[in-house]
Amino acid sequence: MSVSDKVVGLVLMLTGIVIWVYYTLWTMMLPFLPEDHFIQQYFPDRSLALAIPGVAGVLLLTAIGMFVAKVMADNAAKK
Repeated sequence: MSVSDKVVGLVLMLTGIVIWVYYTLWTMMLPFLPEDHFIQQYFPDRSLALAIPGVAGVLLLTAIGMFVAKVMADNAAKK
């Protein structure tokens, strides 16, 4: 494994950790803070806490489905 692979892996891991911490704070901590608390300005509306992962999940499942369909079509064309 080259150094660039390790750097890419580290960046992806750190990005995932930051996103997980941000989302966890957004969904678990913010409902217990008052609406006028200063930290509320750093987070979007709580209704988006379900909408964003829902849309991301639908897009991910669509991409996986399209990939599987392409692989199946390529295999059928080879036969």
